[in-house]
Amino acid sequence: MSKGLEALKKAWKQAKQDAKEYANPVFNDGHYLTKISKAEVGQSKAGKDQLVLDFQFVEGEYTGKHKRTWLNLDGSNVQGLAITIGTLERLGVHDAEPETLEEDVKTLLGKLVRIQLVTTISKKDGVTEYQNVRIEKVVGVDPDAKDSTPVEEPEVEEAEEEAPAKPAKATKAAKGSEEPEEEEEAVEEPEVESEEDDGVEIEIGMKVSFTKKDGSELEGEISDVDEESGKVVISAKDTDGKTKRFKVDVDRVSAL
Repeated sequence: MSKGLEALKKAWKQAKQDAKEYANPVFNDGHYLTKISKAEVGQSKAGKDQLVLDFQFVEGEYTGKHKRTWLNLDGSNVQGLAITIGTLERLGVHDAEPETLEEDVKTLLGKLVRIQLVTTISKKDGVTEYQNVRIEKVVGVDPDAKDSTPVEEPEVEEAEEEAPAKPAKATKAAKGSEEPEEEEEAVEEPEVESEEDDGVEIEIGMKVSFTKKDGSELEGEISDVDEESGKVVISAKDTDGKTKRFKVDVDRVSAL
């Protein structure tokens, strides 16, 4: 057998293993009940750190099949890290830190999670399609899971809009932020992205301007979107110069 064929056989065997590891079928878009069957920190083929989550369908036509998603852990991609941290928060992993992350994500195993699959067309070429996994809600824990812990949904208090003598309730500051972030209204369940009624796509990272209820106009960047309430969460510098988070109706937002 030629050296070239020997090399091909070796590469072929490795490629078959990789294909099993990274095969990620596309299912029909929709809402599904799943169980987290894998949650671990690893590296991509390019050597970048990532968090791998595997969702196993537990009901419906796809029962037993798996949908996988990869979350960014690359320190050079702050926006990607924000999405990862937000996803972990929605899954019940609060105040995660890099040094404890590997142990923290093990608590996700066995959690029953309602997800939404959404197919999106790439803005780069307008052709390529990819399917996002959105976390809707943790609904419980598989009783047969050994490494899982019960999940308690945190209560969110409504912040007062105007309270000179008593500051509005501040949320936990984002990683790396010097000032605590504040919000006009309490943020309950942010989604990854949404769309305005006029067809303009709203997504995390978009630069926008908006008018506060006191009439002042600010510019900032969308950090979360709540499709159910029709609001977006915007990180922006307030008139006092501090970076804060505001939850604003979509119709009060303009793209820059």
